[in-house]
Amino acid sequence: RRALACILFLVAAALFAHAQQDQTGSISGKVTFKNKGLASILVIAIDTNYSDGEERSHNRALTDIDGNYLINNVPTGDYLVYPVAPALVVENGQRLTITGGETIRDINFAMVHSGAITGRITDADGQPLIKETVSVVPVEPKSDYKRHNFASFHTDDRGIYHAFGLRPGKYKVSVGQPLPI
Repeated sequence: RRALACILFLVAAALFAHAQQDQTGSISGKVTFKNKGLASILVIAIDTNYSDGEERSHNRALTDIDGNYLINNVPTGDYLVYPVAPALVVENGQRLTITGGETIRDINFAMVHSGAITGRITDADGQPLIKETVSVVPVEPKSDYKRHNFASFHTDDRGIYHAFGLRPGKYKVSVGQPLPI
């Protein structure tokens, strides 16, 4: 009886695993800069249905030599998809929903050079403020900005901060408490 129960359990587990695989989809597209494909760019699909304290699920892929990517085995759900590259940014990520077994094609991204803001923070006597928190927030946040927590930057031992990886646009800079988005 135990052997039969073990066999039935293994068959049920295999069927369940196969059914779970059928519930995954894929996302594909191309990443370009000045209309040319970019190789070795990381493209991430982050699950947007999570609550604080939960681990965020995400899938990822690298672009090939022509800038094409394919993210496989994406579980059913809502995702924010975007590429990540040094010194480059994309204007917006793509929001999409994956249903069981669905293949979503042509999620393409045109990247542009990122911007930077730098400055020096001092007290009233002109002395540098060390390890002071500096926040940089877009003046007109796009919907995707609300999903990304802007990193706070800190001043160095000279009171200098560098905010980098910024999308094109206008920004508010604050020292101390972060500005609300």
